[in-house]
Amino acid sequence: MKAFKNIALISLITILGVTATLFLLRWLAFQTSYKERESLFLDSKGESLGIMSPGPGERLGFHIVALGGDAGEDLSPHSLESLDRALQISRDIVLEMDVHQTKEEDLVVSRGLTKDGDPLGEKLLLEEALGRYRTSRIVLDIKSNVPNIHIRLYELLKTVQMVSRVIIQSDYDLILSAIKQLDPKIKVGTGQGEMTRAMIFASLFLEPMSVISGDIFVSPLYKGKEVILSNRLIQELHRRHLPVFVSSIESYEELKVAFEKGVDGVMTARPSFIFHSMRELALSRKK
Repeated sequence: MKAFKNIALISLITILGVTATLFLLRWLAFQTSYKERESLFLDSKGESLGIMSPGPGERLGFHIVALGGDAGEDLSPHSLESLDRALQISRDIVLEMDVHQTKEEDLVVSRGLTKDGDPLGEKLLLEEALGRYRTSRIVLDIKSNVPNIHIRLYELLKTVQMVSRVIIQSDYDLILSAIKQLDPKIKVGTGQGEMTRAMIFASLFLEPMSVISGDIFVSPLYKGKEVILSNRLIQELHRRHLPVFVSSIESYEELKVAFEKGVDGVMTARPSFIFHSMRELALSRKK
């Protein structure tokens, strides 16, 4: 009996020690300050470039990223027609393009590749797309995990003078870190590994200790029907002056949850619906 009590006491002391250590580490991490950074989502005065509100001359401070444009049921996503239609909704829409490398090592905008390495649908060179949407803000999602794709992409961005107008996103952390090494000023998103680690740290109440190298944080909002992006993690990311975007938001209810959580924007394959729903939601908040 005495031995059992000793074991219980040692266990309790250990748990209290670990808990105290974790809270100390959390407190120390909170002492780190972060500088504001340049952002494609703010103007030179630090004001949001989000979509316009229903009121005259006001912005919502909320951004919509059109995944592959606005294809609907009649257009192919990542086509010029789909991308054009997204900008017809609002010039404030951010375009997202999936980038693949073909068997000829061309960088193309496409919803995918065939087994032979050719783009699905009509071939659209990334260089052509960037030239067409030179004045727009663009997210380039690198889908091909092939050697030196980051070098080809960066050289192309320099050639068309679009380095400062794009955000590079990819599930592959190594691609993002490699292109960041080429030019620390280029804006990159969040890889799958970095996003997962941040969520694990947040689940342990250690989100201030998570190392995040991206310039925006991109994450799913849901896993199944469960919301997996915590308010504490969003607050920590904002403390670091990092915009938070969630994907993929397709319904009014999902949009409402994202908006109420205070994220900076959503990624969606239904930009027209989300745009009008967002304005409706903002208007309802004013009543």
